[in-house]
Amino acid sequence: MKRTLLLLMGVAMSFAAQAGDNSKIWLDSKGKIINDSTQASRYAVVLEQTPLIKVNVYKPNGQLTETSEYLSFNKAQRIRQGERKMYYRNGSDSLVVNYSNNKRVGECTVFYPDGAKHSIRHFKDNKLEGKFIQYYPDGNLRREEVYAEGKCKGGRLYDTDGTKLPHQPYEIFPSFKGGTTRFQQLVLDNVHYTSQQAANGEEGRVVLSFTIDTDGSMIDIDVRESKNEVLCQEALKGLTKVARKHKWAPYFQDGKVKKMNMNLPINFKIPN
Repeated sequence: MKRTLLLLMGVAMSFAAQAGDNSKIWLDSKGKIINDSTQASRYAVVLEQTPLIKVNVYKPNGQLTETSEYLSFNKAQRIRQGERKMYYRNGSDSLVVNYSNNKRVGECTVFYPDGAKHSIRHFKDNKLEGKFIQYYPDGNLRREEVYAEGKCKGGRLYDTDGTKLPHQPYEIFPSFKGGTTRFQQLVLDNVHYTSQQAANGEEGRVVLSFTIDTDGSMIDIDVRESKNEVLCQEALKGLTKVARKHKWAPYFQDGKVKKMNMNLPINFKIPN
C-alpha cells in the first residue's frame, strides 16, 4: 500500500500546558507538562477562558515571565490568538506581539529593561513585512530595513555615533542544503508507515520539535504533540536518522549565531 505523509515546517516557541483552574501547571524547559515540580523550570496558570484563554507563565519563584491569549490551550493543541507579552525581572515589558491562529501579525515591539524601545517589527502571516527599525539603548537609530514575504530587501546599519556601517540583515534564518523540500523528503524517506499500520487504522498527526544548534546540528529532538504512540515512535526514528547525517546552516540574529527551535508536523494518512 502506498504510504501518504504530509510534512510542514514551522518555527514556534509555545507552551505545552493543560487548561484548567488557577492551579499550577508545571512545565519543563521545553514547555511540556510534568508532574514533578522539582524538575520544572516554570509553571502556567489559566486565568480565564472567555472569550479567549488567558494564561500567565511564572518562574518557580513566582516571577511573572509571560501573559498570553489562546483559542485552544491543552496538551494536544495550543493555538495562540491575541496578545502575547513577555516581561523582564523588574516587571517591565520585554516584548509585545499579537497572534492570529498561531501566526504573528501586526506590530511587534521589543523593549530594553528600562522601557526604552529596542526594535519595532511588523508581521504578516508570521513573516516579516514592511519596516523594521532597531535602536541603541540611548535611543539612537541602529538599523532600518524593509522586508517582503519574510525576506530583507535592503537596509542601513549605523554605529553608535551615526556612522554608516556595512549592512547585515538582523535575522539570517537557518537553511538546509537543497532547501526545506529536500529536508522534508529526507525525513519522509526515513519514516516508515507500513501497510499493516494503515490496516490497523493507525493515522493522525505527530508534531516533532527540535533545535538547530549553533553549529547547525539538530539536537533535543522530541515530541510536542501526538495522540498515537506507534506513529510517534516512527516519526522520532525518522527525524533522528536524518539528524545523525545532516546539518543546517545556523541561525544568526544581529550578527550573532544562536540556537533556533523548530517544529515539524507529520501527518500519517491512510490512502483512500
